[in-house]
Amino acid sequence: MSSSSPLWVGIDVSSKRLDIALGPLGETSRIDNSDHGISTLVNRLLQLPIAGIICEATGFYHQALTLALWEVNLPLTIVNPAWIKAFRGTTGKRAKTDRADARLLASYGEYTQPAPSRVIPKVERDLRELVAARDDLVTQRVATKHRLRSTTVPQIRAALERAIDFFTSEITRLDDEITATIDSSVDLAERRRIIRSMPGLGPVHSAIMVAFLPELGALNRREIASLGGLAPFARDSGTLQGKRFVQFGRAPIRKAMYLAARMCGTKDLALNSRKDRLRAKGKLAKVVNIALARWMLTMLNVMVRDGLLWQDLDQAHRIVEVPTT
Repeated sequence: MSSSSPLWVGIDVSSKRLDIALGPLGETSRIDNSDHGISTLVNRLLQLPIAGIICEATGFYHQALTLALWEVNLPLTIVNPAWIKAFRGTTGKRAKTDRADARLLASYGEYTQPAPSRVIPKVERDLRELVAARDDLVTQRVATKHRLRSTTVPQIRAALERAIDFFTSEITRLDDEITATIDSSVDLAERRRIIRSMPGLGPVHSAIMVAFLPELGALNRREIASLGGLAPFARDSGTLQGKRFVQFGRAPIRKAMYLAARMCGTKDLALNSRKDRLRAKGKLAKVVNIALARWMLTMLNVMVRDGLLWQDLDQAHRIVEVPTT
């Protein structure tokens, strides 16, 4: 490979270090996953002809690196670890080390030529963290309430009740912060207004949709269903037709839309009618809710795309079919 050839760079991220591969067969190196280490890496990459940079989504550990690369407009693609695992299977390589993983990421980039990931504005990053923190507190409050029901020791009960009060007050505080964050952006506030107009989607679920699905309105109905984790996957082989199932996609979106589908039946005639038609076909309750959640998500996609509220849609669109996009 010529020194002037554009490089696909793979970066394997862990909590304490970054392993870098300059191309599938190129130089590898290791640096600390720290401000100084990331700054050193960015300065090095700016001196090279870069075709793209690939790293896996790691939850928290890749965030500082991501922000540093975005700040200098380097083309970063953040990929789902499941995709890299599947790609590893196609290479026939069994060795797994951090350096080997960095090379694998570079190979993935060179082979698939993925587009750079969307740069997420600060207001959206802040909103995601707030929504995720709220979800953590709700989970802890639920667990504490279960613990409270299982104990009769007065001292423990008093401590658990104080913990529940604390979680509740912090959840309320975060609700206010989430509202203020969305209100600070005209675009996010408008998206929330459109999403909340659909029955079953209250302030919590609409905040999740705004935070974790910025692509809403920009994709076609199949793409948005897949991204939201609500697209059915086939399991057929020969004459055997297996049950379809949903997986992958963004779990917060799938959960929010599924719960909305469960709640919306008593709130809107159009959605209730669609639910009844699915039941009449003999579908199980869970299948009905997933199918309705997928349809609701595709409708939201149309609504955001066209700037329409639920009540603005004509009856034919609401009850019969989603416009094909």
